[in-house]
Amino acid sequence: MKHFSPLSKLNAYQLYQQVNTIAKGTSRAKNPDWYADPLGIQRQWHLWVDGEEVVSALFDRVAKRWVEGPALTCLVGELEEVLSNEDLEGLYAGLAESLRSRELGGRVKSLGVVLHVADEFAVIDPSRDYSARGDFDAVQSALQENPKEVLGDSTIDPLLNTWRLLPYWGVKEGKRNMVLQMARGRESLFTALRQYGEDNNVAIRASGIAAPLQALRWAPLYLEWEAGRGDFIVMVYRRFRALEVLNEE
Repeated sequence: MKHFSPLSKLNAYQLYQQVNTIAKGTSRAKNPDWYADPLGIQRQWHLWVDGEEVVSALFDRVAKRWVEGPALTCLVGELEEVLSNEDLEGLYAGLAESLRSRELGGRVKSLGVVLHVADEFAVIDPSRDYSARGDFDAVQSALQENPKEVLGDSTIDPLLNTWRLLPYWGVKEGKRNMVLQMARGRESLFTALRQYGEDNNVAIRASGIAAPLQALRWAPLYLEWEAGRGDFIVMVYRRFRALEVLNEE
């Protein structure tokens, strides 16, 4: 498939040519899943990674069913900066199987890939200037544009890690923000997923989710809430433990 140039490097005529080529030669103008959240796409491939094994499952929103997904052993251990041919073959075979699953109703034109990261978890404090701010969207934007300033650390390397804001929505005063840090060690996986989608004209949307935070979101469903009482939640994973404290705020 033709590789396109960054829009910032094109003049008006070149931009028109490229947009026209994309509209005529790909499904991007007709399939909104190219721009959708992976969790909103009909067919989804979920991969839960804890450093020792990979749990794979497929979900279809129309069929309303979960089934066992394709095996993907390349996610056990550290990934290379560029996936090997063997790893690519395994990944592409898994994508093809996920797209055509007969158990879930047959072939689809889009796939959401969700990586549940359960082998690392790091929460760090932002700098004092950003810790108590309540304009969460602005803080998140600043974190993406200038993480060194928001974290108050000039030694961090954006090529090695990525950061997302973890706001304390219920807190009105004091510390209102923390930052979730995740390593970019699986960047090659997401690059390969994007490449497969472009080469095969299939909408592949992928995201990574911190498993402990995902589990914490479900806490209200299994906790018996009592006014004036706090709760400790301990989540035990193979490579770390996470402790959460919940109270009325």
